[in-house]
Amino acid sequence: MKKTFLTLFTAIAATMAGFAQETADSTSFITLNDMVKREAATKAQQENQAFHEKLWDRRSYLNISYVSATLKSSELPTVGGTYSGEYKSNGGVNLQYGHTYDFHQKPIADMVFIGLNYTGIDLSYASYSADVPSPYYQPGTNTPNNAPWHNKKQTIDYGMALGPAVTVYPFTTLGNKHTDKIRFQLYFQVGYNASLTILQDGIVEQSKNKTKDMYAFAHGLSTKFGFSLTWDFVGLGYEIWNAPSYKNIYFDDLVDTGKMKTKVKSNRVFLQFRF
Repeated sequence: MKKTFLTLFTAIAATMAGFAQETADSTSFITLNDMVKREAATKAQQENQAFHEKLWDRRSYLNISYVSATLKSSELPTVGGTYSGEYKSNGGVNLQYGHTYDFHQKPIADMVFIGLNYTGIDLSYASYSADVPSPYYQPGTNTPNNAPWHNKKQTIDYGMALGPAVTVYPFTTLGNKHTDKIRFQLYFQVGYNASLTILQDGIVEQSKNKTKDMYAFAHGLSTKFGFSLTWDFVGLGYEIWNAPSYKNIYFDDLVDTGKMKTKVKSNRVFLQFRF
């Protein structure tokens, strides 16, 4: 009997020792070196996340553009009626400031944001050379009948616009921080603009060749379509801006105060800053 108990006790002790050894073996891999590696991996992941969040947060933009514009109308006033004219600018500049409002905080597939671009400031200036003159005076008088659109002109436009934007980080799958900074954005916006046109050297009295600047005010809807390619905080872009039906009103006592429509289209090549 004693021998039986001794045998049973020995078997139980061996089983418990084996279980204890197995438990020790299963936990023995958690070494100090492993803990350091895990901590380093976690820290690297957090730093990588912070890097990308800072990059994605560059949603405000400042665009400085060179502008090539065309102004045309089929309602340009002249003696006894109207005529069609088209004028190309010598050049101009444009300044835009706006912000991208994304619909989601993290990119789709780590690459794509979808949102809205709101441009709160869209300010342009363009100048035009003189063109072939049109009939300008009332017959037999020295009084101008209409504004001298054929003369040198300057235009100042201001507006705001809103529309959809798609932002893509095309190289995030490479896992390189330098290529991760490459950003491509495609956008379309609809806006409302006001414009001042300065018609230079309008002849007030034909016999005395007396001149003065004359003015026209315009307003109307506008559209623009464009894209930009940036690296981190700086890049280049291109857009087409179009005001298809500006309504013009003169405000000068010497010329016809009737209304007319002009169409303005400009191509803009811009330097973009993101912040």
